[in-house]
Amino acid sequence: MYKKKYLYTLVIFFCASILVTFFAISNSSSLNKHFNEAVSQEKEEYKFRLVGIVCSYVNRFYVEPDRIKPKEMLKASLSWLERIIPEVQVNVDEKSEKIEILVDETSKVVDISKIRRLGELYNTLNDVLHFVNDNKHHDIKTEDIEYAAINGMLSQLDPHSVVFPPKDFDEFKIGTSGKFGGLGMVVGLRDGILTVISPIEGTPAFRAGLKSGDKIIAIDQDSTINMSLQEAVNKLRGDPSTAVILIVESKKSQTNKTVTLIREIISIPSVSSKLVDGNIGYI
Repeated sequence: MYKKKYLYTLVIFFCASILVTFFAISNSSSLNKHFNEAVSQEKEEYKFRLVGIVCSYVNRFYVEPDRIKPKEMLKASLSWLERIIPEVQVNVDEKSEKIEILVDETSKVVDISKIRRLGELYNTLNDVLHFVNDNKHHDIKTEDIEYAAINGMLSQLDPHSVVFPPKDFDEFKIGTSGKFGGLGMVVGLRDGILTVISPIEGTPAFRAGLKSGDKIIAIDQDSTINMSLQEAVNKLRGDPSTAVILIVESKKSQTNKTVTLIREIISIPSVSSKLVDGNIGYI
């Protein structure tokens, strides 16, 4: 009788152990499932949604619709990608209206002959961005690729349309706040080259004789080739009383000169005015 009771207890303990082990494995599998789902979400393919949003805004709000040329915008966008990612090469066949995109030894050909609208531009560019992002080796963030593609596209519209990443937008707000440490000139990219748009009167740039159209070849020995506009602006700005060395190609003489400028607090007047003919105010 005692042996039967002992065997019965042993069987119950054994069964209970099996059930506990089963639930442990089951819960572990469930946790693994959730973990795998989390990893999957982290590795979820980048959607490049911002490109579509910008295309939509341009289509709805751009004030000069005649400037919107989707094919040319796509070419400019791919040109910017080629500029910032070393392994990317873009070959445009104007006759066949086909573009070959090379990423190292991997290639993709897109037909742009039927691109007429911004929606078609977006579909093609989105496809190319995924291809480039999947095959690149250079250490560049996917978001940076997207912003470069967008701003390349917008550069075809005019020199002023741009989309800022959050960090660059913070810098932009500093520049428009009316006072900052810098050289006192408006710069921009012209044909991919950092160019003086206009010096501000009474500033270091103005006193150094920099003129509209002068090209800035290097900033503190760093070449401006392939340098983004915001990166260049960040290098030109700095603490007051610090020096910056520029290599400038004069628009007039086409010769290079080295200019050392000392940064100052630059105050930008929101409105300039003067008296004309004695008592007429000119704004």
